[in-house]
Amino acid sequence: MTTPTEYFAQVVDDYRQNYAFNHIENIDWDKFYSENVGIFTDDMSLEAFASNLAKAFSVLHNEHWAVYLPNGNMYSSFGGELNFKYTFRDYERCVDTSFIANKYCTVMKEQYNIDWGITNENIGYICIQEQHSNAQLVTQALADKIFQDLEETVGIIIDIRSDGGGNNIVADRFLNYFADSDILYCYWEDKVNSRIIPSVFEDDNSRLYEKPVAALIGNVTASAAELFGYALKEIDNITLIGDSTYGPDALTTGGIAGDYDYNAFRTLENGVMYNVPSRYAQLTVDKLYAKYNPVQPDLEISPSASIDEDSDYVFEKAIGTILEKTDSNIYYTFLDTNTNKDLITHSAVEMVAAKYNMPNYHFTGTVDKFEATKNMGSWNIDFMKGVYFDESYYLGQKSEQLNTLAVNGKTDWTEESTLEAIQSAGMTSWEHFSRHGAFEIAADNTFGIDPSSFFDISQYYEDKRTQCENSGIIYTDDELVQIFQVVGLDPITHYSLFGFLEDVTPTC
Repeated sequence: MTTPTEYFAQVVDDYRQNYAFNHIENIDWDKFYSENVGIFTDDMSLEAFASNLAKAFSVLHNEHWAVYLPNGNMYSSFGGELNFKYTFRDYERCVDTSFIANKYCTVMKEQYNIDWGITNENIGYICIQEQHSNAQLVTQALADKIFQDLEETVGIIIDIRSDGGGNNIVADRFLNYFADSDILYCYWEDKVNSRIIPSVFEDDNSRLYEKPVAALIGNVTASAAELFGYALKEIDNITLIGDSTYGPDALTTGGIAGDYDYNAFRTLENGVMYNVPSRYAQLTVDKLYAKYNPVQPDLEISPSASIDEDSDYVFEKAIGTILEKTDSNIYYTFLDTNTNKDLITHSAVEMVAAKYNMPNYHFTGTVDKFEATKNMGSWNIDFMKGVYFDESYYLGQKSEQLNTLAVNGKTDWTEESTLEAIQSAGMTSWEHFSRHGAFEIAADNTFGIDPSSFFDISQYYEDKRTQCENSGIIYTDDELVQIFQVVGLDPITHYSLFGFLEDVTPTC
């Protein structure tokens, strides 16, 4: 009967003969065997054998290597130092998008492990969590929908820090928007046929996002995600931020040439399966071995300095970087509330620097001591209106209020009849909300008729009242709503100009 030690010797000999990096790593397989053979014993369980086999070969730093038990359980050598909130299991969601949504964004959506949203600074955010289970689900139509949602943003952050790879087809959907031509992003050295094969992304030339882009990468960005990183590195208006990527390894599958025979899993007599990356080694565009030349960030932030319980500093750096490059002409003037005179005018990037304590930017004064006033055009109001005002939803809420009050003796108000009444008064639905609905008593006896399921008007008033109270200014609910109405600020407009700076945010 073959012993675990003898099985280990078989695997080592297989790698000695077939591993794709033997010619460049010069591994001393005899030394490797002698250093690891002691962890295999004759009486060890099958699970212990598989686990120790994976542990021994982890020195190769090869993500595309795994050991499988007959019951399907997998042991992998994948690992790395992390620069975000992360707990690894098979393709588990890793970047904490809930944390990012709550701290930095006005809205966040998710489908098929792709998250997208918009930050308080009107910067789009796309997080690709993985490209494995969703390969056939993330269609070009979905990518088009995401970019349509982000069309009016001043830039985009694309986050692949937790993307361990999968199928390049997912990343290609997004590359169509960032590339304006075909991209040569790496080569493959085919050991079997002694040839070099270029990898080229073929742009469909029908889509292009031309505003600044920041790509977030890290030590867990691997495989197909790392290929995506190499492609992003070749695009001029994209800044890579974070830590270097995992370091590409020899390819396990035969996907380059569609030939899987060279990489078939081997099955030992005890039923344990393993594979040998035997055919392809990845090269950079400079034809250096990519395993030793991972994707490097343009702005490096070490894992230890990247995130804590309160902040994602890589994300914050991306916000500042995009705003530095944007031509959105956003400025904020701060008033001394005692003299009512202009104190200083700051650009958006300086505002972000102050808000997130970014030491690389200069800011005089603190945000919480001054009241912001408008000097930035209409883009932010229009954008927030698009996010938070749903005409059908508003008309439904207004109809419910009219029926509760039996206005004009009617209790059968509908969206259609309500809209007709609003239009007969010479207003659009938005104009009615901003002039009247935002300050009326709703059907549930709270202040304000909600403009969408994403914006709770009464809660926004309450949060603003609390914020004023914390600053020593006391208002009753009635007084606060009256002030909003007198100065001509509905809650959506107030949020777009002031609330997002004051951490008074919409809730639903």
